[in-house]
Amino acid sequence: MTLQQMRYFIAVAQNLSFSKAAQQHYVSQTAVSQQIKLLEEELETELFQRTRHSVALTSAGQVFYEYAVRITDLAEDAARRTRAAAAECSTPLEIGMMSGMENLPILEKLLLFKEQHPAIPLHFHLVDFPTLKKRLQQKKLDFALQLELVPLEDTPSLLRAQVGQLRQYVVLNRQSHLSSYASLHRSQLASEQYYVPAMDRELWNQFAQVLTRHGSDPQNIKFAYSMEELMLQLAFYGGYTILAEPVLAQLPANKNLTFIPLENDTVPAWAVWNRENISPALRLLLRELDIDP
Repeated sequence: MTLQQMRYFIAVAQNLSFSKAAQQHYVSQTAVSQQIKLLEEELETELFQRTRHSVALTSAGQVFYEYAVRITDLAEDAARRTRAAAAECSTPLEIGMMSGMENLPILEKLLLFKEQHPAIPLHFHLVDFPTLKKRLQQKKLDFALQLELVPLEDTPSLLRAQVGQLRQYVVLNRQSHLSSYASLHRSQLASEQYYVPAMDRELWNQFAQVLTRHGSDPQNIKFAYSMEELMLQLAFYGGYTILAEPVLAQLPANKNLTFIPLENDTVPAWAVWNRENISPALRLLLRELDIDP
């Protein structure tokens, strides 16, 4: 008798369906049926009454269901507590993120993790896009959250999992001829002045390629050295920038600016970590964030 057999049994009992139980566990219906049959042979009794159109628990199945739920719950709790005990003997977790990601739903899970594991300190660092990658590769960060401003290159030492999809907005002056639109497409912005925060040469080259694919002229781009300077440029001189929704929530109110949704254009948010990082605390964090390490 195995825990996996019990999990299959519980799924069939709760769904009263072998096919739904198989879908729940991402296996074939035949695999579930075979494991239930082995379980019944070991217990020397039928756990389900089966007809062509229905499945129901037998009286013996009802008794076994109560114990199976308790046993699997205990096993999962034992595994969680064991991992937590190992993790709490480790060093703090260094977590990096780009500015504007503080409002992502995954942050609520990080706060819950902090409450449930007070012995594992979480140290947060706000860093820019290129720095995140470098610090992860150097193992100066254990875990990072980043927006895909440019297509992410596959890096052998880094693993990633998507944790969100964020809507993007065009930020522009209320006096702009585009300000009356309910939404905008990138093609409407191709000839407009585009303001972006200053970036290093490598990131700029990648960013310029993205703009060219969208029909924009990289010559129309102007750099600002801070978000505050960028907002002032838009308010006084016009032009536009594009920001993800969480970033907008952090901007101070400015009656001279308006935010317009960008049509069919979202930016993925990713969790990233170093595959060579064997910290028990990191492994525990990934599991509790529902990320497969």
